[in-house]
Amino acid sequence: MERTRIKLSQEEFAKAKILNNYVAVELLRVEKDAKTHAGIYMGYLEDTTWEDDSETHPADIASVIGRVVKLPPKLYYNPNDKSNSLPWDTDMELEIGDLVWFNFIESLNANEVDVDGKIIRIIPFQDLYVAKREDFNANWHKEYREDAYKTYETICLNGYVILEQVPLPKISELDVVSEQKVYDDRGIVRYSGKPNRAYVDPRYSDNIEIQEGSLAYFRPGYQPFLLERRAYFAVFQGDKLFYCAQRRRLIFTT
Repeated sequence: MERTRIKLSQEEFAKAKILNNYVAVELLRVEKDAKTHAGIYMGYLEDTTWEDDSETHPADIASVIGRVVKLPPKLYYNPNDKSNSLPWDTDMELEIGDLVWFNFIESLNANEVDVDGKIIRIIPFQDLYVAKREDFNANWHKEYREDAYKTYETICLNGYVILEQVPLPKISELDVVSEQKVYDDRGIVRYSGKPNRAYVDPRYSDNIEIQEGSLAYFRPGYQPFLLERRAYFAVFQGDKLFYCAQRRRLIFTT
């Protein structure tokens, strides 16, 4: 069943204000329109009851990518006001127009606005992982190609880092199974941003020594999650899948 949407004109939405600690994101697609890179429509049966990050069809096809269309007046952090505060102290690094990846559960439960046919979801800032910002001028001197004049700046948010999966070693030359599996206790840091300055929970702190290219290990018992759940929907870097984890979840790097 399709969720209830607030309908606004572009003029009404332009005048609307977003609450502190929330971001308005225009979806690249809605769930019912999900199709693979090969053009196969996947279908969608909505189920918004979530108990964990298990392998489910609704989770796989959830819309977790969108373009930022409205930002809050500020990010509010106050450890003495836990009910209204962000869980951590961080900076607003987003700009209007950024492409952003976010939590699939929050996406499926978010308030939704229809602005002249464009579907916009209001996502808590704390549930944003990483953004990409287009730069159309960085390679202006190169011979024109679609992929030559446009580059991207990658901005990790909320203390998250993006890690490349590490394949398990082959058992033998005949082993074609192990190479399709990966370690779940480590990853190679490919993108990292600013550490969070502080947490509402004083037990937490960020590791500020993380460097891109280093091999990072997750804390014992922590199960990393994927930035995009299925390669056939992935757009972050081709069809490659990446782990996503906050710095506080990493125990050491090599």
